[in-house]
Amino acid sequence: MKKRLLQIVMALSLSAMVLSGCEGISFGKDNETVESTKKDKKDKKDKKDKKDKKNKKDKNVLTEEDIDIDKLKENDGLMLSLMNYNWDLVNPADDYWYYSTYDVYYDGTIIITNAYNISPDKVAGGQLSDDDYVTLYLFGINAATNDTFVNEYVDACDGEGWDFVFYDTDGNQTMIHSGYSYGITELEDIQSLVEDYAKSLDFTSMTDGASGGYEYEYIPSSGTWEEAYYNKLQEISEQAVEDPYSLDDGSEYPYAYALCDITDDGIPELIIKKGTCEADYNDDICTYDGAGIQSLGNIWSGHSSFYSNSGNGMYQYNGHMGYGALYYISLVDDEFVYDTILEESGYDDDGNWIEDFEYTDVTAEYPGTKYISYEELDNYLLFDMYNGELPKYSFSKDVADEGSADKFYSAVLENDEFVYAVGDGYMKNVGAIDIQSLLLEGVMYEYMSSDAEIVDTLIADVDGNGSYECVLYFSEGDTDYINYVGILSQEDGMVFCYLTFSRLSTYLTDDGYFLMYDEYPIKPIFYKDKIIWETHF
Repeated sequence: MKKRLLQIVMALSLSAMVLSGCEGISFGKDNETVESTKKDKKDKKDKKDKKDKKNKKDKNVLTEEDIDIDKLKENDGLMLSLMNYNWDLVNPADDYWYYSTYDVYYDGTIIITNAYNISPDKVAGGQLSDDDYVTLYLFGINAATNDTFVNEYVDACDGEGWDFVFYDTDGNQTMIHSGYSYGITELEDIQSLVEDYAKSLDFTSMTDGASGGYEYEYIPSSGTWEEAYYNKLQEISEQAVEDPYSLDDGSEYPYAYALCDITDDGIPELIIKKGTCEADYNDDICTYDGAGIQSLGNIWSGHSSFYSNSGNGMYQYNGHMGYGALYYISLVDDEFVYDTILEESGYDDDGNWIEDFEYTDVTAEYPGTKYISYEELDNYLLFDMYNGELPKYSFSKDVADEGSADKFYSAVLENDEFVYAVGDGYMKNVGAIDIQSLLLEGVMYEYMSSDAEIVDTLIADVDGNGSYECVLYFSEGDTDYINYVGILSQEDGMVFCYLTFSRLSTYLTDDGYFLMYDEYPIKPIFYKDKIIWETHF
């Protein structure tokens, strides 16, 4: 649906073509002919209105008495998505209005995005009134159930087109109407309803750079561990920006955090990693006691990986230059106690390196353990990951199978369409850009030595949500060496390109895991302006 429209609109934006062959338009008619035409149209409309009234009686039409609005709002994801796009003659050099999307969610949220040819997108969000919520839901469910507008057609050549897509509570989508809607009263009423919200909301400009296009705003619930940790991380982040080596509590260079339920009370502890390198890495561990944050102490981390455990404590594996040790850290009388589980070496008694030596795979040897992922201080997606939830703005399910994904992404590349390029912390947050411009030297990565080329593509369900993504492999210059990787993902009618270093993601398994250094699987979790990696050692 949206992919076709974006292709159409993009094609129009790239060239100021003069449309021809428009049916239904003639010039120089006399008054008698015009009046006769009006009468014929009125007779047809009267007959259609009578037929519509009869059909409404015969079909299953829900009313306000049939629905429970509170129960509906318990559902997640999109309920109704409208897209209003420009089908007029345009000059590609002008900063013309490109399209607008009105996304209505089951929780009553409405997110509106206005896109322009040159200027950054503008976005706003608000809450629907209960009356408007009911109106939109009844419109969507009744139109989808009864194919109300499936045969509606408006004869026109240019102007504004509209798409109406309804999503049921299971996420299944139905195209209600696509194309012009001039004169179709019920559709125009729905358009006016959502446009009224656009007039009342404050829009935020989507600039290139840090936001990368869209921004995920995390709002924790009051009086929860999420709120306490969120405030703590914000405070640390603000201090770290001013002076990373001199925080108020005397600690130095905090740069990442993790969550793990060390005390086995159902509330995770907050682990804050500090230091400048493997020689001085150390972690502050805090807990939430219902009233505030309490410190449990500090542990040295060095060159270590940590693993969660269903109990009072966690595993720490330290490996360095062929030597390794696994410790179990538990909390006894408010003090951390270390128990050595194993020690191992890649050298034999004579000091010779043991061929095919491998460090112990903790998750394989100790069932129930899970690698603890760290994330940047201001990336709160880790909170949702811990709770088993991703943001409510769910991924699009327009791409149903690998074949259609292949065709869709091929069209994106062949037409050199715009994508929203988002970096992983090393690669740059570029924002809205066409594919060819993204490949230019220094655009996706500051230290590129030449322009890049797409040397390979792969279609796969990278994020495991049931729709396919397209993995692009980039190389610099005349070589087949993979320098960087981009993951094209269709979300809410837009195409995002998540950029990452190939050293982390050269190979991809059938179930969407990249293989780091050819053996350690990692899965990307991405959402609009963020990409983080869920690591499985």
